Amino acid sequence: SMVDKITDLIYLNILLLVFTLQQTAASYIPIIGSLLEFLTFTFYNAFYSFQYLWSYKAEMNLQKQLEYFERHWAYMIGFGAPPALA
Repeated sequence: SMVDKITDLIYLNILLLVFTLQQTAASYIPIIGSLLEFLTFTFYNAFYSFQYLWSYKAEMNLQKQLEYFERHWAYMIGFGAPPALA
């Protein structure tokens, strides 16, 4: 329904904001901060890239997207690494 789509859109924007805040906060941690920042950026890139595909699939609501993302986290790191390195 329309309410579910609006709720998912709001939650998605909050989620992407949290990714950005985590990335910024990780950059201030000494020694391992740059690694954590890189990992957070790879997750952000992968999720944002797949979001375009998932938005066209009606059966993929945000909950299912997050479940898929959590099950395939290693693939998402590999998928998001090239843009993060660039």
